[in-house]
Amino acid sequence: MVCRRRTYLRLAAVGLVSLFASALPSACALDVYGSYDPDAPCAVGVSAPCYTGPLGTAGVGACKSGTHVCRIDRTFGACVGEVVPQKEDCFTPEDEDCDGKDRGDEECLCAPGDTLPCETGQPGPCAEGARTCAPDGLSFGQCLPFVTPHPEDCADEADEDCDGAAPGCTGTVDLRASRGGALSDVAFAVATNGIVHATAGVIDGDVTFRTVNAGTLYVDRRVASLGSTWSLEVPAMGGRAAARGVAVAAASGDIIAAGEFQGSMNFGNGKVITSAANGIDPFVVAVNASGAVKWARAFGDEQVQLANAVAAGPDGWIAVAGEASGVVEFGGGPRTASGADVFVAILDSEGKHIWSRVYGDAAPQAAYGVAFAGGDVVVAGEFDGSLDFGLGNGALQSAGGGDAFVARLSGVDTNAKWSVKLGDDALLQRAYAVAVGPSGEIAVTGTFAGSITIADTTLTSLTSVDAFLVVFEPEGALRFAKKLGDTTGGDQIGMGVAFDAAGNVVVTGSFDGSIDFGAGPIPSAGTADVFVAKYAGADGALLWAKTEGDAEAQRGFGIAALPDSRMLLSGGFAGTIDFDTAAAPLVSQGVLDVFVARLEP
Repeated sequence: MVCRRRTYLRLAAVGLVSLFASALPSACALDVYGSYDPDAPCAVGVSAPCYTGPLGTAGVGACKSGTHVCRIDRTFGACVGEVVPQKEDCFTPEDEDCDGKDRGDEECLCAPGDTLPCETGQPGPCAEGARTCAPDGLSFGQCLPFVTPHPEDCADEADEDCDGAAPGCTGTVDLRASRGGALSDVAFAVATNGIVHATAGVIDGDVTFRTVNAGTLYVDRRVASLGSTWSLEVPAMGGRAAARGVAVAAASGDIIAAGEFQGSMNFGNGKVITSAANGIDPFVVAVNASGAVKWARAFGDEQVQLANAVAAGPDGWIAVAGEASGVVEFGGGPRTASGADVFVAILDSEGKHIWSRVYGDAAPQAAYGVAFAGGDVVVAGEFDGSLDFGLGNGALQSAGGGDAFVARLSGVDTNAKWSVKLGDDALLQRAYAVAVGPSGEIAVTGTFAGSITIADTTLTSLTSVDAFLVVFEPEGALRFAKKLGDTTGGDQIGMGVAFDAAGNVVVTGSFDGSIDFGAGPIPSAGTADVFVAKYAGADGALLWAKTEGDAEAQRGFGIAALPDSRMLLSGGFAGTIDFDTAAAPLVSQGVLDVFVARLEP
């Protein structure tokens, strides 16, 4: 209808009009007789009830009407004070969606944080799970397992990785490869970041055990099949070169090799390093995924310096450790040794100096193993005299003849957080390798004569030298210690150690005579045989042990763990080596050949 303004009577007081109009529907304007029409303009200043929510919801639950006021253009403004239906809040008892039902209605399925049991569809311990009520109480989340998959531990029967299988510990070799020429070729080290594998050492050389009298540096990049994608081979003109350690950067996949050389090495593209005064100097070289050398650096003077180990760490950091006489310069200023001292240097991914230090006195000291433990560095080796790592409670004192040591160095101030001497008498004890486990535990292996006492545990060599395996807690307390020896007068030498993803520890080396891993002696087949043994990380229980060789010499030098707890093993061999596989044995082409093998957990 149309509101018609009548002129018979006018009300002078606007307030009286507003009083009447406030009680009328908001769509009508009041005329002088009190009648209204929803299509008519409103009277300025008039206020009226309003509601913009769905029909039938005003006055239900939390919903209510508001008011609006007629503006100067004689139209109503916004509706103020109204409450229209909202999403139901299951935290409160109110009926926010104004459907006449409170918290118990069908929209509110659950109380936030409540859980319901469910089946994930995954096998093993990951099969059972729970769905959690969403914060708004309107739905449950996806079914998540109570137990998340983690690396398989072959030491127990559980299916930790939830793949439907729980394989035991076997150490079965499923892949192996070799390379060699007429002379001595040895892989002193192996490393992996889980995708890129690398072996490094010496080829075309004259090698006796660890002693390299001649030869060419080599680094191989290998893939999952153990096939080589490229090989870097660099001779030292006028001398020799060999890699003692190799590492693979976690992020970039760069391969870093370290060792010693004498003479001049040309890596191409103007990257040439030359030993000082034709002495023996340490080097570090970084190679990218395509085999191009990124950088190469030498450190040393006319005296003897050797890089015996290298490790890749967080943020692309590189740890190098070895022994130095005279002066070494890593980029942070000269470091002068008192005699033949331990050195440790940390470089960045471009080979630039972060920190470096020498430790020792006038007696001989050397580091043979290095590993990262978070931001710290763990180093192991051998020393005579005294060895002060700056711990503040005095230096380690050798009992004579060379004692093994292990120390955890702070990545901040380079001082030791703890250090331990392994050796009780004037006979030889030497640590050749160190590794850090998934929970920060630390393993050391090497060889010893006489005895080693740690806490209340004493290992005693029966004859000649025996291999040892010692595992420490992250803070330096002893977890367990093992002797791997015999009574026949043979030598047993631990050369490499690694932890699998579950924290079990694998050790490799070589032996003659026989070796006892804890289940009785096993005789060697000839001059020297490879051994590999796996022990439970928790208590040192023997999980499996293998030996390999014939009448000639075979030695294991390097061991590295893959993410699935398989292991990579490297070394050198003469004669034949078959690893108890059905495939034809590997046959040496010269004095010694490189071998690399992959072992099941």
